[in-house]
Amino acid sequence: MDKSSALQRLTGIKKVERLRALPPGSDAAPSAPDIAQRELGTASQEAQADLQTLQAAGWTFGPPESAPDDRAFEVVMDTDGHLKLAGRALTVKINPDLSAERVAELLAELGFKVRRELGFAPNTFLIEAEGQSGLEAAKSLNERPEVLYAEPNLVEAMQTRR
Repeated sequence: MDKSSALQRLTGIKKVERLRALPPGSDAAPSAPDIAQRELGTASQEAQADLQTLQAAGWTFGPPESAPDDRAFEVVMDTDGHLKLAGRALTVKINPDLSAERVAELLAELGFKVRRELGFAPNTFLIEAEGQSGLEAAKSLNERPEVLYAEPNLVEAMQTRR
């Protein structure tokens, strides 16, 4: 993964503006399948199948005002034509030349909470965006010179194998 690949992918992801999702187990109003179907009316068959799979797994869908900001996931169409959900989590790789202290300062200054350091590469973290979606946070982080790449962690439906 590099910054140009991350930016290219991020520019291709499109938000479904009038639809939000809440995870299974949330104290949410009952799902509004008619609203979700209406908002995704012209979406691909894959996206329609993804919606059904996510609903069967307990995700609820409704208008943005029905979903609390701190628990809501944005509904997006990815570049592969599939419906996915973007919460506040994202993966970020910061220049490995920066010290751990400087990385911690930088992330705190930018308003991110470190969930954990990822062991597969130096200065790579799973972080949480405060007050914005992981999608928007990834876009802004990729503008920073000390960030090698940032991308949101997207929830996607897993279809059954045939």
